[in-house]
Amino acid sequence: MIDMHAHVRPAELIEIFRAHPRPPHIVRNAGGAEVLRTSFGEQPMESFDDVAAYVEQMDRLCVETSVVSDPVVFRWSDAQSDAASVNLFRQVNAVYSRMSEK
Repeated sequence: MIDMHAHVRPAELIEIFRAHPRPPHIVRNAGGAEVLRTSFGEQPMESFDDVAAYVEQMDRLCVETSVVSDPVVFRWSDAQSDAASVNLFRQVNAVYSRMSEK
């Protein structure tokens, strides 16, 4: 079976988002908790996926291939400079590429 619309946000992206100066980025909110701040609001860090658990779920459901769709959180790129968007997407694509090697 092929899952044609999967969303994953591996924990490896956390450092990329911590370093990013504008949303989406990871910051401490007013309560002191680290959150992923996006144009849609704040999401707790627990929203990041465990890749091993995702692969186990794929195995349980007999999914051989998942096509990773652009997570909504990344749809901010039109508000960024071309260079910033290209740099961030290169980093994100590298993370997803490494996931496919596991």
